[in-house]
Amino acid sequence: MRCIAIGLVASSLLTALASAQAGGLGRHIEQALEARPSNERPTRIRRCSERQATAEVRTLLTDCASGAVMQLGQAGAFGQDPAMQIRWPSSPLPNDTPQDRPAINRILAAANRSAEQASAQAGPVFREAINTLGLSDPYALLESRNGAACQHLQYHAGEKLRARLHTIVAGSAAQHRARQLLEDKLPDQPHVMLDDHVARATLAGLFQVMAVQERRLRELPDASHRPSA
Repeated sequence: MRCIAIGLVASSLLTALASAQAGGLGRHIEQALEARPSNERPTRIRRCSERQATAEVRTLLTDCASGAVMQLGQAGAFGQDPAMQIRWPSSPLPNDTPQDRPAINRILAAANRSAEQASAQAGPVFREAINTLGLSDPYALLESRNGAACQHLQYHAGEKLRARLHTIVAGSAAQHRARQLLEDKLPDQPHVMLDDHVARATLAGLFQVMAVQERRLRELPDASHRPSA
């Protein structure tokens, strides 16, 4: 079985994603159960050990995170995708007039690039969160639909991930540029607000892509963790 401590570094991202797409994460459980009777899928999942089921959930989450990091770590992944673009916080900032819009757009462009840079570095952060995630009932997560594994990770580790991403965002070159532009344009606005806004948007984008990855992996023909109809 694949080692659950696999690193989400650039060299392994392509391998992890290609492996998931080619054969499906269900291959691991299939190999563990191939010598046993074949009944309906949830029952077969329950026959594997809790340790195997836990490793399968971590493998599923690792591959979902790999795909999200690889996709959103590319230039333009946030800034050129209307569905992902980081915009101003919901509360309007002062002096947002038509003549100020070009400067604001430059700040947002730098913030979106910062989100892309942070996403590219998010692999080890997700790896740690996945490998330390509490899994009281891994069988239920393997049998569930609708992105249950990613939802579990987000619920139990989301705040920790946000704090770690905040540190990465704050240290990125693009975010430094965004803060400089913000201080020139709106000197009364604290840069911490912008850092936190970008960190939250980055994490939301990563989980959004992870949820899509999970649904796709569960739909693969040989995905043993996919629940029966």
